[in-house]
This record gives sequence, structure tokens and C-alpha cells, in this order.
Amino acid sequence: MGHILLVVEPSWTRLTSGGRPVIADDLIQGVQTRIVELHGFADLSAGGPSGYASVDPAGVVASTPGIPVAPDRWMDLEDARDAGEPTATDQDFDLILTGPDTESVLPIRVRVLVHPGARTASVPAIVGVEAISAIPHGIVAYVQVSPSRPRDAARFGGGHWLLKLSDDGSPIWWERLTEPGLSSEVQVRHLAVGADGRVYRMVAEPDGLSIYRRPGS
Repeated sequence: MGHILLVVEPSWTRLTSGGRPVIADDLIQGVQTRIVELHGFADLSAGGPSGYASVDPAGVVASTPGIPVAPDRWMDLEDARDAGEPTATDQDFDLILTGPDTESVLPIRVRVLVHPGARTASVPAIVGVEAISAIPHGIVAYVQVSPSRPRDAARFGGGHWLLKLSDDGSPIWWERLTEPGLSSEVQVRHLAVGADGRVYRMVAEPDGLSIYRRPGS
């Protein structure tokens, strides 16, 4: 009796807004509905929806005020320059908290301090913040930091941090992450929230991928 080869074709769902396909990435974990981040229409024409959106089973997207963290509550992290703040730098972000009838904006500036010798100095830097997962009443973000001046970058280097922000007054997490064994430039996801609600980090190593659980999360 011969072998039977079963070929299963993947089932793809096109995401659309108003009947037009859209570009989406950053599928957010830890939420009960599918949440993505939109980047306009797929045909690259001007306009189109941007920001976070929910996705129904048919692939139709609907904009949301941010990442849902509780019933009728959303959180978002936005580059302050994109928000039109004239004095914002590469180190400034806005935490946007949205409720049923209110919206609050909390400015955040990441200061980068170095220690040349016995003194402490602040240096200009480029800071990238990516919200990747939701937890009850909060969001988890992956932060990349590098001094913007080449001489500072060569001397002090950059790094990666775990950031957790909440809307219920619970403590902020700001924790330095150890450097991976391989370059992580092409790695799409570094942090994840498991089915147990705990935060995990995925690290590319020369002999495979290591997964670490954050203690106490």
C-alpha cells in the first residue's frame, strides 16, 4: 500500500478597510481580540488608516484608541514628534491613556546617562520603543537605546530594555536586557506574554533560540 501525501494549503485572510486592503503588522499579544497596527492602504496610495485596529473573522479592521488593557480602557505609546510636539527629540514619547469619556497624555523622556570616569553625564540618544504585548491594565514594550553621536556610541555602546507601563498605578518595569549571542537586528519579536500571563524573552543564540521567563511576572 503506497504512502498518501496530504498537502494542506494555508488559509490567508486579507485585511481590509472600506473594502480596500491595508498594511498591518505587530500582532499584539495578551488581548482577547486580534489587534494589529495599521500603516495605510496596501496599494501605497496616500491616506488609509493608521494606528491600532481590531480585526474581525472576515479580516475587516476597525480602528481602536490603542491597545485594550481592560474593558473600555486603552493604552498607546506614540513618538512625541509624530504627535506634532515642536520641542520633541528622539528621546521623547507620549503615553496615551483612553477611557470611555476621557483621554490623558503622559509625556515620557528617556534620559541616557554615561559615566566617563568619576562623573555622570547625559548624552543625546536615539530611542526606539515598541509596544508588543498587553497585560491586565498595562502594556509591555521593547526599548532600544543608542547614543546618537558616533563618538559616544563607539565609547559607551547601546542596549535593550524591558518597559512595562500601567494605568492602575502599579510600578513601572524598566529592566536592562542582556545582549544576545547573535545580532538581533532582523529578529521581529523579542518579548512575549504567555498563556500564563507571564513575560518571556526570546534570545537568538549560535546553537538555537533560548526562551527566558521573567521572574515574578
